[in-house]
Amino acid sequence: MKKPLTWILLALALSLLLLVARFPAGLAARFLPTDIALAGLEGSLWQGRATALGYKGIVAQQKLAWQFQPGALFKGQLAWALQSEHAGRPGKLRAVLGFRGPVIEGLELSLPLEPLTQFNPTLAGVRLRGDLFVQSERLTRGEPINVSGRIERVSSAMAGEVTSLGSYQFRVTANAAGAGAIELSHLSGTLHAQGGGSFDLAKNKAKLDLRFKPEADLPGLSPVLATLPRDGDSYLLSYPR
Repeated sequence: MKKPLTWILLALALSLLLLVARFPAGLAARFLPTDIALAGLEGSLWQGRATALGYKGIVAQQKLAWQFQPGALFKGQLAWALQSEHAGRPGKLRAVLGFRGPVIEGLELSLPLEPLTQFNPTLAGVRLRGDLFVQSERLTRGEPINVSGRIERVSSAMAGEVTSLGSYQFRVTANAAGAGAIELSHLSGTLHAQGGGSFDLAKNKAKLDLRFKPEADLPGLSPVLATLPRDGDSYLLSYPR
């Protein structure tokens, strides 16, 4: 009696999973936060696409496409392969949902910098623009973190005047407990920036020390730099102060 019941329960579970995967993407999008919008949405959670994804009116990704991977069901997982594009640069990742929680694999993604500055009033006021490229082999809770990337073609549009700043590279590493470090270095441009810091996700603590050195006058941004402590011809930014 137990064996037929087991097969029935497995069949019901599989049917439920397939039903969820076949759920229309347009209906699922209604559960997204109001700040996030998908345009040109077609298909289902199984397979679909969207012409653009926006955050607070800013286009963050274009040409989105996703494909459900049924083979992951044999491992007790739900998995999707996702592809997208920003500023002509293709991006990809694999999203996995399992008993141990969500996992992001093979992350290679390009994003506009502007939406990421909206969470901080000071950064939002500086009106930074640029492109963020981030990559990581695997991201999940309870495992070491290793993320690297670049912040390219950064500019500031304070007072209506666009000032080119430069390009930078960064690396974020952490152990399985969530304690780690951040490194930032200069690649090119008129505003040299370098430094780093540390953080502890479990304790919700972070420390950051950055050094900025302008090679030329930076209209619109110079008054902001003038509010920071100086060390010779460099400006220092520390968090917390």
